[in-house]
Amino acid sequence: MSIQRIMWERLAKGSLKMAIHKLKPLQVERAKKPGRYGDGGGLYLLVSPTLGKSWVLRIMCPSDEGADAAGKVLKVRRDIGLGGWPDCSLAEARELARRLRKVAKAGGDPIAARDKKEVVSPTFREAASLLMNEAETAALADLPEKFTIWRGCYQLNQRGLSWSLDRDLASRFPTLHRYRQDGQPLLIEAVLQREEVIALKLDRSEAEVVAWCPEVVRVSALG
Repeated sequence: MSIQRIMWERLAKGSLKMAIHKLKPLQVERAKKPGRYGDGGGLYLLVSPTLGKSWVLRIMCPSDEGADAAGKVLKVRRDIGLGGWPDCSLAEARELARRLRKVAKAGGDPIAARDKKEVVSPTFREAASLLMNEAETAALADLPEKFTIWRGCYQLNQRGLSWSLDRDLASRFPTLHRYRQDGQPLLIEAVLQREEVIALKLDRSEAEVVAWCPEVVRVSALG
């Protein structure tokens, strides 16, 4: 077995430490000579003859041949592309390389881990906007930059998300059986910037505005 292969296997096992983070962002930007520039830990910046730049991680991975007769997992050295610069920055390449090294060390497949798409949960605003249809999206865009909204409620639920563009309709909400509570019914008047609207709903014969903590200007008792 060659000395180079022994070093790679020791690196994969964690018994051989190599310096990492040797490159600087400015070095990456100014690299003009075609070749391979090492950042350490198997991460390289490749500069092509046409001066295109990309990242590659050289790492020991489980072999497709499985294990040897003694049950030892066979490993092979692979070069894994991480993406092109500048779309993939030095910091992003380092983070991806760190994650793939961890996968390989645990006996996983770093190529599959690289190709796995992360599921990103939408923000509350993004999720709420998905509830709007085309007409509601257009209606929201037609609203003034700043407008008035109302909320009919009780003391205990003043800070809700549901508001109305219709003052008379909002004032009737506390009298509806399913919304009725003990205590004094209230009508809250607030102003809202259009960009602060989470969603606008036009179904159920009302114009419902979903908003969080608009600027309250008046709270009135409903008779």
